[in-house]
Amino acid sequence: MAVQMMSFATVESFKVTTTNVSGAGSITKVIESALQSTADTARIIFDFGISGTKVIKLDETIDIPESKSGVLLIDASSSLDTVIFDGTDKTFTGFYLKSAHVVAFKKVNFRNFGKALENYTSRLNIYDCEFTGNKVGVYLGYYSNEIDGCVFGSNEKGLHIESNAAKITNCKFGLSKDEQITMKNGIAVHLTSWGNITLFENNVLTCYNVGMKFESETFISNPISSCFFGVNSKCQLVDPEDWGRQ
Repeated sequence: MAVQMMSFATVESFKVTTTNVSGAGSITKVIESALQSTADTARIIFDFGISGTKVIKLDETIDIPESKSGVLLIDASSSLDTVIFDGTDKTFTGFYLKSAHVVAFKKVNFRNFGKALENYTSRLNIYDCEFTGNKVGVYLGYYSNEIDGCVFGSNEKGLHIESNAAKITNCKFGLSKDEQITMKNGIAVHLTSWGNITLFENNVLTCYNVGMKFESETFISNPISSCFFGVNSKCQLVDPEDWGRQ
């Protein structure tokens, strides 16, 4: 599905070559260039020259505004490196999306952010990414979103869905038993204000105090399919008028 969605006629690639946040080859500079591309897909890739784990420490939010291309793809799947964006102290959003086009992340890791990804106006697709140690892994505030093959570990809240539709497939949401004790209000998936899950399939939720929480007229369009709710995970409806369904 992801390949079909992102297989457009023309692709222009841009390389991140340094873990520096600014300057030539940095993630911010490369995003600025990619946003000017008129290709169907502007693809950002990572090539640091030497393989290994590469940590890009952000000190402020990276805004992704309107792009000229149909798709902005930030893609570490072909890199020899493990690419990690690190927010250090969980006080700010990593990437704030406000493009009317498609923004996609593939095989990128995010840790220690207030919100790793925050989306209000883009169509956001996330594939094979990992979110660890964030207050909120992904915050979906608007539009249609697709999340597949991602891992949400050690986040106070894995996924927050507000006023939009989302497909969530083949994902793992989990805390350790010790983290479950310290994160007493930990939630794997939280829906608020007309949040809508159109597909929830082949997902695993373990050791969260609340596996799924529904409030303020939220709902799932189709039955939950082939999912596993581990020890102490549960579904919670906040009030009798909510539309959430287990």
